[in-house]
Amino acid sequence: MKSFEDKGIISSSPHINIEDPSIETGPGLGGDLVGNGGGIAEKNILFSYLNLKAYMEICLHSPTCKLNYWEKNLLQKILDNLPREQTGKEQIKFVSEKERSGFFMLDGDLKIAKTGDKIGSPIYINSDLLYTKNSEGDFKAFGMSDAVALLVHELGHHHEVKNHFKLDLLGIKVSMSLENHSDKASLFPHKHDFMVVSINKRNAYEFPQLLIYFDDTFMDISKEFKESLKCPGPFFAITNDKPHGANFHNMFWKKLSRRMNIYEFKVSGNVSTYCEGEPYNPNQLKATTVEIKFKLNLISDEKKRSGYRWQYLDKSLRVKHYKKKWWKAFKMPDTGITLPPLPF
Repeated sequence: MKSFEDKGIISSSPHINIEDPSIETGPGLGGDLVGNGGGIAEKNILFSYLNLKAYMEICLHSPTCKLNYWEKNLLQKILDNLPREQTGKEQIKFVSEKERSGFFMLDGDLKIAKTGDKIGSPIYINSDLLYTKNSEGDFKAFGMSDAVALLVHELGHHHEVKNHFKLDLLGIKVSMSLENHSDKASLFPHKHDFMVVSINKRNAYEFPQLLIYFDDTFMDISKEFKESLKCPGPFFAITNDKPHGANFHNMFWKKLSRRMNIYEFKVSGNVSTYCEGEPYNPNQLKATTVEIKFKLNLISDEKKRSGYRWQYLDKSLRVKHYKKKWWKAFKMPDTGITLPPLPF
């Protein structure tokens, strides 16, 4: 049976210590399925760090990010030096302020993170502040956008920038740019226990990063999604040609099925592909459908507040790309006016 790292549940790097004993779990959230003791917030931070290059490039090349000259110059420096940053061992460290009192206190304020002023300096993150309790008593984990803003801020210090306000603003701009390029669909209202996230890149020659969150972990199925795609043909056909890029959007969860403690989940959405010989127009890409299926096993777990946890059923992931007649374009008689595509 493949490990969850093999399946893409969480990407790891030999230079990032995800088995640091200082990694703590948020209250009532339990450990993850990789066995490193970290919760979903820690995973969001580590995953964001490993993918930070792509996320910063989205902002750098997007006019909507509205970077001024100083911000663009600093972000480019951070981007250029990211390979050097990631060659250092234990670059990201999770530390509990409760266990090391005063470690995150700066000028009388409790900080969520701290680092040095040199490239490669470790980034220490306050694990006590990664989970917040909402009015319903549920714990909200530090999200991916939060992680991106935090990491950009801390990496900015490595270029001897000490102005926290400017670094906060730069981090927010990068995280907001990432949000603007992300489509999300939650299974339950006001909850993110089960959620699919598609991060669509900035041009037609790239493919989306596709993440499925469940329980206290997530699964990166970007590779399987990309491999499933083919160029649409006439009528309802799908050809064997591979697209140069794609976007995944208009996602929704379908009715789940159950057999004993095994649940099958389904996610469907439209994929716009960019294929050879087609003029690129982001508003007129051919939209087809992708359906994603996977199975989870519901297992009792006394350590969890809910009393159970979800475990991915090995080799249950299925990604299918097909074409269906979900829209029509028609012509008004005798006018020569063509109406835009309408849903039926």
